[in-house]
Amino acid sequence: MGSPSETNMSTRLNSVVNQGVTRSFSPAPNAQLFDILPALQGKSLDELDLLLTDSKVYNSFLHSLEPVRHLDSLRGELTKGHVDLARNNLTKDSQIAELRNQCAIIRTTELAAAREKFEEVQKREKEVTANLSSSALVGRLQEAAVKVDEESEILHQKLLSGDIDLSDFIQKYKKERILYHRRMLIHFAVKASMGRPG
Repeated sequence: MGSPSETNMSTRLNSVVNQGVTRSFSPAPNAQLFDILPALQGKSLDELDLLLTDSKVYNSFLHSLEPVRHLDSLRGELTKGHVDLARNNLTKDSQIAELRNQCAIIRTTELAAAREKFEEVQKREKEVTANLSSSALVGRLQEAAVKVDEESEILHQKLLSGDIDLSDFIQKYKKERILYHRRMLIHFAVKASMGRPG
């Protein structure tokens, strides 16, 4: 068994550990305690007592330990890195604001003009496509045939009223009727190929 002073120190350490740490563990013998914290070896009982009672002394001792110094160094480097990164980001604030302004200008002017032009071209394309669609072409072909039919009927009326002589009538009327029948044949052929009855 150890000396009364070692027993007293062990009792104090166990008391502090039990008060300050929520997880429980069995008290280590003095030899194991000194193996765990070799920096405590060579400390007198008064120095150990001061470590336990004075937070400044405790913190000074804690930060003098090599593993803690290493952690402090890493924390310092990490903090410095964060500060440098934050400063770098702040220096780019004006560039970001400028880019936002440029985007806003493009969105309100160039993009609007391009969209308007695109919509105009799209509308024109729809009109052209509608005019060139099969049904539109068939409709226009039928209208042209009806117009020629009406013109040939006008010629017939002129003949009946005596406003045109027979030889002129035959020549013009024949030409109009050939054109009418050609257009109607094409009209019926296209409709038949589209699968719709005439």
